Amino acid sequence: MDYLVSWEIDVFDAATPIEAALQARKAQTRPDTIATVFTVLPKDGSTPVQVDLTELAEEGKIARIPCSPDPASCTAAVLNRIKQSPLKPTALLSELQMDHYSYTEIQDALSGLLESRDVVLTTDLFLEVATKSAE
Repeated sequence: MDYLVSWEIDVFDAATPIEAALQARKAQTRPDTIATVFTVLPKDGSTPVQVDLTELAEEGKIARIPCSPDPASCTAAVLNRIKQSPLKPTALLSELQMDHYSYTEIQDALSGLLESRDVVLTTDLFLEVATKSAE
């Protein structure tokens, strides 16, 4: 069956609609979030249902509430993938997004690794682990 799932939040003091959406997304993906109640509307016209994932987890009806991984785990995943073999940034994004990391999380992790020079971008545009020379 097909469903329309919605989630609502009040966002205060956002300068733009984009900033409001980013604040909402941040609230939704925090590991300690309480933003876990969804309205689920069956597309067959059945009655909408409120689903509270926190309540279901507390009752043992679901194992846990999925959430976005912390930044350190994303950075580790980026570095580990590049250590396996050099690859293009677009391939890295595709692979890690399948592991449920967001584009922004991957971009932030990669930026930090490039800035710290743990990872380099080669002249043929592949990411690889930097070789550290003895100083």
